[in-house]
Amino acid sequence: MNEHTQAHMVEVVKKFLDGGFDGEKWNYETIHEIAFSGNISGIGGKIDNLKFYIVVSDETVTCYHVVPIKVPEEQRIAVNEFITRANYGLTIGNFEMDFNDGELRYKTNVSQNDLLRNDTAALHSMEILMAIGPSMWQRYGDSITALLFGFADKSIAEIVEQCESRE
Repeated sequence: MNEHTQAHMVEVVKKFLDGGFDGEKWNYETIHEIAFSGNISGIGGKIDNLKFYIVVSDETVTCYHVVPIKVPEEQRIAVNEFITRANYGLTIGNFEMDFNDGELRYKTNVSQNDLLRNDTAALHSMEILMAIGPSMWQRYGDSITALLFGFADKSIAEIVEQCESRE
């Protein structure tokens, strides 16, 4: 990808975050010329606040929605099984866990083609990028916290199935 295309993608992301497409402004900061971060609150459930990071790279824009809870080392195998089972049925994005520090996040990508076609396509792509992570934490977050704090009363497979059946 050339620098011009990446610079244009950065401008599209900034335009979205500044409310230039739909008037909805996001509270964010630029942490690098191609990376942005901010907070989302009020998503509902036990995990009600998320930190987001948007990174513009080669041909994609990636958004990470990170929960404020670190998975204790003794729970990482169980949480890994949970997110692996959850990821199997997901079509847009995926859960990730850093085994070194226990960070949990949901990652979503959109391609440069989605952002560069026209303003309507760019707005739709950015809305997806920003909405999927919180909706996945809404769907799976309470079960992950129950697993973390020892309140899970079913097998991990049953817990994931229960999450998947929620509307």
